[in-house]
This record gives sequence, C-alpha cells and structure tokens, in this order.
Amino acid sequence: QFLFKNFFYYIFHLIYGKVVLPSKDQKKKLNNSIHTTYMEDGREYKIFKNPETRLYTDTIHFVAVLKNNFLIEEASFQIDDIKKEFAKQQKTILKIGTPKIKKKIDGKVLSILTGGGGNNNYFHWLFDVLPRIEIYNKYNKKNELDFLLVPDYSKNFQIETLDLLNFKKNKILSSTSYRHISAKEIILTEHPYCIDKFNQDELNIPIWISQWLRKSFLFNIDNNMKNFPSKFYIDRGDSNYGDSRSIINEKEVKDYLKILGFEMVQLGKLSFLNQVKLFNNAEYIVGLHGAGFANIVFCKENAKVVEIRSFGAGKIIENISIQNKLNFKKIETLPSNHDISNQQGQIEVSLKQLKGIIN
Repeated sequence: QFLFKNFFYYIFHLIYGKVVLPSKDQKKKLNNSIHTTYMEDGREYKIFKNPETRLYTDTIHFVAVLKNNFLIEEASFQIDDIKKEFAKQQKTILKIGTPKIKKKIDGKVLSILTGGGGNNNYFHWLFDVLPRIEIYNKYNKKNELDFLLVPDYSKNFQIETLDLLNFKKNKILSSTSYRHISAKEIILTEHPYCIDKFNQDELNIPIWISQWLRKSFLFNIDNNMKNFPSKFYIDRGDSNYGDSRSIINEKEVKDYLKILGFEMVQLGKLSFLNQVKLFNNAEYIVGLHGAGFANIVFCKENAKVVEIRSFGAGKIIENISIQNKLNFKKIETLPSNHDISNQQGQIEVSLKQLKGIIN
C-alpha cells in the first residue's frame, strides 16, 4: 500500500509537477493578489484573487492554491486535529503534490471551502462556510461570479440555503467532485472567525455573522406559526454522534419536560426553512449541545435557551445566545468517561438542577 501510494504520487508529480514554496521575491509577487474588505462591525478580512491559478483539496484537512506550482501560502490553509504547526503540515501538500485529475473551469470561482466540520456539519455550514459569501459580497458583487466551490452539496440544508441565496444549481461545484481545478480566477476569503490559519476563535464569533444570517433567511418566513411549538426539546435521536454524545437519563428529562408542555423535535426531519420558523417562534428551547443550536440565531430577543453540555463542549452556544440577547442558562456536567478535552461523552442530567432552572 505504501509503495502504491508513492508510485501514485510520483505519476501525478510527472503530470502536474512538484509543489514548491516560493522564494521571498516570488512570494511578494504572489501576494499582490491580496485585497482587503471590511464588515459593518469593523472586522477586517483579506480577499485572495488569484488569476490563472489552480486549487487542490483533500476535502477535509487542506486547501492549496497554486500558481506555476508555487504554493500561495496566504490563500492556502491546512487543518490538523492534533498538531497545529504550519511548517509540519506544509509537508503534506509538498510531499503528495496534486494527485487528482485537474478539471478546467471556464470562469471566476469563489471558493468557500473551510475544511473540518464545515463539510457537512450544520453549525459550521452556517457560521464557517456561508459567511464567506458575504465577505466576498462586501468586496464585490456575487453576480460577477461564474461558479461557487462548496465543501459538499449533498445535504438538504446545503441545497436549500444556497437556493435561498439565489445561487443556481448549475453554478455550484462540490469539492467532492472538483478536488483539483484550474480557472481564470480563483477567489478565496479569510475564515470568518479564525484567529489564525488553524484555531477557531469560538469565543469571538463576530456579530455581523448573526445579523447576516437573520437578514438572509428570516425574510422568507411568514406569520403563520401555528404548526410550530413555542416550547420544545431538541431530540438528537437522528444525530450522527449516537452514543458518543448523549444523555444517560434522557427519558427522565423528556418525561419531565413533556409534563411542562414541551414537545420533542428532531431537527434533521425538518427543512431548513422550517427550522428557521421553529426557532423564530420559540419561547423556550432545551437540548444537548449540538449543531442544531446554530438555529438560535433566528430566535427573537429574550427567548429562553437551556443548553445541556459536558465541560469540554465550550461556550460557543452561550456566546451566540448572549450576543443575540437571548435568556441563556446551562447545565454543565462531567461526562461518564471523564474526558473533558472534547465535547463528546455520555452525561447524566440532574433533574433537580433542571427543575430549578426551568421553574
């Protein structure tokens, strides 16, 4: 397998050449394509407009932008779940090159690739991927674009949101099929809330993202909300995480909430627009930490939100709630496996604590 991989990489090196780092002088020329744009809250972003370039991605960990086989480091990024040293990660693209058949795109392409959870996670799609469109729009008009390169285009929420943003299906390129492209111009933006190329600053998601999401999608809803409960529990029975993130005594939690008039809702069974309506109509939301909480951005002010989470889950939902002036409460507990380094794990909810918060 090792020999086959290396032979495979060797063949593509012969076809497309070896990826190399530019010298200082070459880097200056390559960086002439960097522009700056500003959002309403004063946040500054770089836009990378790269004529006659090519882009290669493994769809998960890195995106490499190349001109004459030089790696344009400013426009490229690499993500590693464990190691964050750029010098070490660079070696991936420098070693393997671009081992996929290149597809030539006749036109301007805006890449909104983000890597990691942005490929198919609902939260990251709303907060990491789509906001790149608005960053570009502040610099230029999207109708001047010919194509949009997205991480994936197979999930209903991806198809729905881009349709609502008026992108035509035949102008959308999924990185699962277009991993290696060349184009007249490839345009990229900085990450909407990264503090550097690797670390997502979840404590400092800018307010403009919430404002833009509300402006972009709330206008599509009507005033007929009779089919949507005002009090509900986010039932993660349809989640991909299964037992890796769950509530041990969830039946007790559900039974208690049902007595108080809460309905159980599986968000994955709703269209994107119905999720927007559901949360905009909500007065009280309870649930386990997860991507569905991204929808609180569509809530009205002072809606009550109770997030159940392990200590490793972080404060991203809490911060978005505060930012959008919601009435936020939390139940935070130690997971049964006592691994607080991440957001996974089985947790047990104190009904006494839950009753104290809701009553």
